[in-house]
Amino acid sequence: MLVALVFLSSDDPALHDRTMEAMEYGMRERYSQAEALMNEIISDYPDEPIPYILKAALLDLYMADYEVNTREKEFYDLLKTGEKKADAIIKSAKSSGDTRRLAWGYFYKGAAIGFKAFRKGRANPASAVTIAWDAVDNLALCLQTDSTIYDAYYPLGMYDYAISELPKSLSWLPFIKDKETRKQKGMEELEKAWRQGDYTRDLAQFSLVWVYLGEGRAKDAYPLAKDLVARYPESRTFRWLLGTCQRRLGKWAEAEETYSELVYLVLNEQIHRPRNVLLATYWCAHAKYRVGKYEEALEYANFVLNLLDEMEDTKENRKMRDEMIKIKTKCEAKVGTSGGQ
Repeated sequence: MLVALVFLSSDDPALHDRTMEAMEYGMRERYSQAEALMNEIISDYPDEPIPYILKAALLDLYMADYEVNTREKEFYDLLKTGEKKADAIIKSAKSSGDTRRLAWGYFYKGAAIGFKAFRKGRANPASAVTIAWDAVDNLALCLQTDSTIYDAYYPLGMYDYAISELPKSLSWLPFIKDKETRKQKGMEELEKAWRQGDYTRDLAQFSLVWVYLGEGRAKDAYPLAKDLVARYPESRTFRWLLGTCQRRLGKWAEAEETYSELVYLVLNEQIHRPRNVLLATYWCAHAKYRVGKYEEALEYANFVLNLLDEMEDTKENRKMRDEMIKIKTKCEAKVGTSGGQ
């Protein structure tokens, strides 16, 4: 799933507009178009850190979406280049006294390091902590130099919230003693980026949906997820989150529509990812049963059971099988069919 898409910044209108266009394609999960645009921007702005960092972000999004690591080396190489370009900007801005450009330089550098930390942290949270310190230092310098770069609050918020969620085995670390304070600080920073940021506004909104759901605040998460789906209807990622909100709030009629759309999107774009096909059809069966569409729910339950026959016999899969057998039995009773249908 999506953890980060962009850490951007620029006062160049042309670069801003082209970057935003590439971001939109990325949010819509149209990766080829987004990458083609970023390659053009790299060609036209070879000394700017933005396109290197953003292209890395797009590769990260693609790899998370399709659960592959095929372009990981390229991802890290792009961030390394972006960090070098940022160092050059910082050096130049210090010499010229251009504080605005200096602030962006710190932001670029913090963003590049932060992306590296986020990706490494998925596999090993402890390994990402020391890397993230450097990112946070640069982002803090960004805000100290120019407090109006509100996009910097997004990665800071992600860091502070992530620190509060580190496992108990790392509780000895001095900077995570007061987890609740750190968590609240992170949420406030994310909310600030969402309300006042520019480039990271949608990303902060997406992250807040995750955070609110994790905090048991589905009611707060729901309107944010609904807005993202309305603006990016091609996105599977946003629709998964909306479906979760709807289920937790008991909005089954809406959930039935959401999961029906997800089934269509997953079968069209990710047929080679059986787990996503399984989850989309599983929740679609639940939703259709809840709204009284018993014949359709029965069809989906049978489909899920057939999929599970081809999958590993895990505890989670056994639980899903039990749920589908229950729905199948109830639907058969409702529509008067025999157990073999």
